[in-house]
Amino acid sequence: TFTITSGKTYKFKALLLHTASSTGVSIRIGINANVAVTSVNQQISLGTALNLQNQWFNLNSLGTVTFAGANLQAQMMSTVEGILIANNTGTAAIQFSKGATNAGTLTIKAGSILEYFEI
Repeated sequence: TFTITSGKTYKFKALLLHTASSTGVSIRIGINANVAVTSVNQQISLGTALNLQNQWFNLNSLGTVTFAGANLQAQMMSTVEGILIANNTGTAAIQFSKGATNAGTLTIKAGSILEYFEI
């Protein structure tokens, strides 16, 4: 998470290392905030198989997590990056979940990072 201040613009990037307990477990990632924002533009790149990345571009979609297909059980890396313009003071956070309620687990691994700065 990171603090956002009304009237400020932020660039953010999260690199999430993740594993799945089975190939039927998928990942959703995105950015959210506990306050309304003026604008958020994000690009999401999801690792779903060796040498395969799925790309999505979500313009002004705060709180929308984006779906990827089934993951391999091997460690993968997915990213979400973008620009957020705050019109309220609050907290922004990278969110993630499984893509479906099926059995299995999705684990975000140590070494995952979140970078952000005011521009």
